[in-house]
Amino acid sequence: MIIETYEYAVRMREQIVNSVDSERQGELLRAARGMWVEYKPKDVQADPAGIDSSWNVSSHHGFYTYAVDAVSVLANGSYAAEPKYEVGVDSMLVVEEGEMISNPSLWLESRGMRYEHDLSVESSSRHVLIDGSVLARFYDSRTRKMTTFLNYASDLMGMENITFVAKTSTSNSILHGLVGDMYYFTKATSSSGFSAPVHDRNGITVAYVRLSDHTPVLRVEAPGTVNESEMMGIMDILSARAYGGYPYVLRVAHERCKISNSDMGIIEGALGLSVEASSREVLGE
Repeated sequence: MIIETYEYAVRMREQIVNSVDSERQGELLRAARGMWVEYKPKDVQADPAGIDSSWNVSSHHGFYTYAVDAVSVLANGSYAAEPKYEVGVDSMLVVEEGEMISNPSLWLESRGMRYEHDLSVESSSRHVLIDGSVLARFYDSRTRKMTTFLNYASDLMGMENITFVAKTSTSNSILHGLVGDMYYFTKATSSSGFSAPVHDRNGITVAYVRLSDHTPVLRVEAPGTVNESEMMGIMDILSARAYGGYPYVLRVAHERCKISNSDMGIIEGALGLSVEASSREVLGE
C-alpha cells in the first residue's frame, strides 16, 4: 500500500503544494510585512523561570502505565520551584459528549497542565515563561469538554508576569490564510521584531516575535492587553540568554523534564510491569 501512497503524493503534488502556495499568498505576505515592527531587544538583566511538562504512556491489555512530570528552572539549571511528578497505572477515562471514554493524550495533558499551573504560582515572584500556547489548550479543552483542564488554563490566563512561548503554531486567527500565521510572518520578514499585538477575545494578547535576525519566528501569548512598548519589554526578557532565537531557559526546562520511551522502559521494569502484554503484541511489534 505504501507504493500507492507514494504514487498518489507525486500525482497530487501540484494540488497539495498549491494549498500552501495559494493565489492569496502575495497579499498575505504583504499584510504580514505591514504588521511587522522591527525591534532589536535590549540587553537587560533578566532571570525568568522556564516551565515545561512532559509525559509518556505504555498501553497494555486493560490499562496504561504512565509517567508525567513538570519543572520550573532557571537558566543555570537550578530549580525555581520543586519539580512535580507522578507515575501510575490507570484506564485514563475522561468525559466526552456525556460518555466516559479512554483518552490517554487528554488525560495526561490535563495532568501536565495542572503541574504547570502549580509551578507558575510557586514561581510567580519572577517572570515566568511557559512552553506552548495557552489558547491552543483553551480551545482544545472547550472542544473536548474537560472542565478541570479548562479551569487550569483560564486561571493561568489571569496571572501577571507570565508569557507563553510556542515554537510552532497552526493558528490563522490574525491573517486568516489557508495555513498558520507563523508561516506568513516567517516568509515575509527576516529582521528581529514582532507583529503588531492582537488582543484575543479570551483576554490574551498574541504576537509573533523573532528575537534576532534570521532566526525562527515564535508565537507569544501574554495575559491582558499588551501594547507595542510592553511587547518590546517582553522581547527583552525572552532574548536574555537566548540561544538560536529561543529562550535558553526553556531549552533547559525541556531537557530536564522530557520522558523518553527508554525512560518508560526503565520505569516499567522498576514496577515489574515490563512483562505485561502490550496492546501492540497482536501486530508482532
